[in-house]
Amino acid sequence: MKKHFNNRPIFLSLFLLLIFNCGIAQSPNIITKIKTILQNVNAYNDTFVLITGKVSDLKRDAVQIGFVNLPEFTLTDRSGSINVFGMAYTIKNNDSITVIGKFRKERKIGQFAVGENELDASNGQITVLESLYLDQQVKQDSIDAAQLELQLNQPESTDPLDNSVPTHIVDTPSSRMVTYATILGSLFTILTFIPLLLRRRRFNIDLKIVSLAPATIVRGVLVNEKFICVNLKLYNLKQLPPDINSHIVCQMGNANLTVIKATSDDNSEIKFPILVERSISINLYFNYEDSIQLFSNSDKFIIKLKDEFCGKIFTGRFNYNIVLQEDEVV
Repeated sequence: MKKHFNNRPIFLSLFLLLIFNCGIAQSPNIITKIKTILQNVNAYNDTFVLITGKVSDLKRDAVQIGFVNLPEFTLTDRSGSINVFGMAYTIKNNDSITVIGKFRKERKIGQFAVGENELDASNGQITVLESLYLDQQVKQDSIDAAQLELQLNQPESTDPLDNSVPTHIVDTPSSRMVTYATILGSLFTILTFIPLLLRRRRFNIDLKIVSLAPATIVRGVLVNEKFICVNLKLYNLKQLPPDINSHIVCQMGNANLTVIKATSDDNSEIKFPILVERSISINLYFNYEDSIQLFSNSDKFIIKLKDEFCGKIFTGRFNYNIVLQEDEVV
């Protein structure tokens, strides 16, 4: 079933929003230890982090994201290890790297969990470090160990804020850019929807119903089976094509008529809804015994067709003086 709204402005605005929000990776500038992340998975879930470490257990094309296969590897620092996947096509085992990525407590495909406690660097950044990194890491770990020992020798603080884990993203120029881009994208989407609301579908569709021939009596395939046939043609008058549903109302005077079947010019049965791109012929069949008295009285025949989406009614009125001769078998 086709819908006939002009969706291009909507798709364009959504695409821009996607580019603004997904294309700009948020860039934390504080290195976080892997052990800290794994001990606070709820706090760091769906948060961009910066970690450093050594690559091991590298697997090419191990993780499929959409139609792209990405490498997966284990990244290890002196506090622990974590699985990472991303566009790391040039790294090797034992490389020392920095990774900016989004930590995910759980990764799902549909309803199935396929990974947990992973770092998604597909929208982040992976950088191979120089050999000097290892010496710097050893020095930093020595400093961290000395600071930890000093903290252990101090009385434990009773203030819960002193032991809290930061759950906010560091406010960097990139993160501020994401905020500005999101606001602009939202405004663009709102401005796109305003014309669509003002130009509703019912004001952009119209249909003319024309009677091509007098109503006739036709035989069916069974013995003594007869129908009264009305041959009509529908013309689209505006830019959007009407989509006519199966709720066809036919009246002769004040009496309602029941449509037995509807066929096209080649006598094939029409399947509703009917999309009227330019024009289409339609033959309506009514039960002979129920309708002959109404048609022979030459009352005004009224037909009402309804658009599937907006409910707009199209009406045709015709005067029929029925021909009493029998036509060909349908």
